Amino acid sequence: MFVRMCAFMTATQVKEKELSELAIDEIDRKILDMIRSDARISLTSMSKKLRHSKSAVKYRLDRLVRSGVIRSFFALVDSAVYGLKLSVVFDLTIEPQMIEEAAKKLCAYSEVMRVYELTNSPELHVHALFTDNHQLEHFIHNKLYTIKGIHVIKSGMIMKRYKTELSLTI
Repeated sequence: MFVRMCAFMTATQVKEKELSELAIDEIDRKILDMIRSDARISLTSMSKKLRHSKSAVKYRLDRLVRSGVIRSFFALVDSAVYGLKLSVVFDLTIEPQMIEEAAKKLCAYSEVMRVYELTNSPELHVHALFTDNHQLEHFIHNKLYTIKGIHVIKSGMIMKRYKTELSLTI
């Protein structure tokens, strides 16, 4: 089962303001660094490394989660385990007034892992996974072609990954 992280932030500015006002100190940053490198790290290990009590570390960790600084904990599973061997990126040129609607439709498709709006033109950048060429063809013909407002579809298969960083690196 896949967890898709595709959401529309209608209150982005409010969230940015809340995050900017949140006091993140050096201990919080160390906690963030530890869980970025190992989301399974125990409170005991963190408290030993930080030289703080487990309850103090848990309080800080819970506050970081509640405030939205930490959005999620997850396992990165190789998609090939599920038979998803084709990783494809699409650059879709869309009528500007149709971008939101198209993005919502794309997010609803189980094949789609990521959807980004780009600044250089009215485009969406989409990453999707498929079992084979037949499923890819079906997706293009029966899903992409049915979305209103799409003018150009460019696609390319990812041949090799050199870096997959899902967490912020500082």
